[in-house]
Amino acid sequence: MLLNNYTSIRQNFEAIDRKLYQLSPESYKVSMDGCGLFGYTNLVDPKKIIDVGISEQLACQVLFGLSISNDTKVYLSGMSSFILRRSYEQLKLYINNEVPNVTIIGYGSGVSYGALGPSHHIEEDLALLKLLDNIKVYVPHSIQSFEKKLIHNLDEKFPVYFRIPNELPNNLLLHGKYLEENVDEDITLYKKPEISKKLIIVTGFLTQSIIDKFKEEPGIDVMSIEVLKKLNIIKLLLNSYLEIEIIQDARSDTGIIPLILEQLDTTKKITIKGFDKHKTGANLSEMLKINNLI
Repeated sequence: MLLNNYTSIRQNFEAIDRKLYQLSPESYKVSMDGCGLFGYTNLVDPKKIIDVGISEQLACQVLFGLSISNDTKVYLSGMSSFILRRSYEQLKLYINNEVPNVTIIGYGSGVSYGALGPSHHIEEDLALLKLLDNIKVYVPHSIQSFEKKLIHNLDEKFPVYFRIPNELPNNLLLHGKYLEENVDEDITLYKKPEISKKLIIVTGFLTQSIIDKFKEEPGIDVMSIEVLKKLNIIKLLLNSYLEIEIIQDARSDTGIIPLILEQLDTTKKITIKGFDKHKTGANLSEMLKINNLI
């Protein structure tokens, strides 16, 4: 494992996939290059899986075709860098513009492929996804959250993209004196009992590491945001802190960062951290340290 308490998505996905099958046995699943999550794990009904090989553009067309010809949700899983870079035109024309009932699971987000290098990294993924305004983007912080949102997604009849790294903690573990306070279904505030002056805002798999890092420091709260959306519902909450730090495993000029900045008073002390520095051959832990994210 790359980080403490983190585990492989692939090793945990079969149980999740079986639950999806039990709840929606009519759903089709599209995989790419024999290595999509469904290609590895779905042993329930192989006739419901279509692997298109090394053809990401075709994968999006098959995804769209199955969706409009069957009254059911259709899934696609594959590497984030390949889905978003190689088939962006198809994502825009078929998925974003036509708004079918599909769910895409892009794994290996950010730089979670580490030493495999820039062909596998996709730190600009949130920038690309934000331009596709009809696609809802989830950024789960744990495998438990991923499973919960996938099951919730069964009732969503529009395009959804799950941004998943290679590893996540099984469950989010609270350490120290943090108390959990739900702001809404996609935003959680991990709050110290005392009044805090600083708020750290984080997305996705970095949430656990940030909670661990600041567990003993008084006066620091942590907020986890698991969906890319307008954040005006938390404007008053954000501006109750004197200092804001925003951390995400994507480029610092995109994702949740501009969405938060537009809600903040200009008098705030604001720190922004993202994946803006690279080192050839570095693994994920090294990349996180280079960018001062852990």
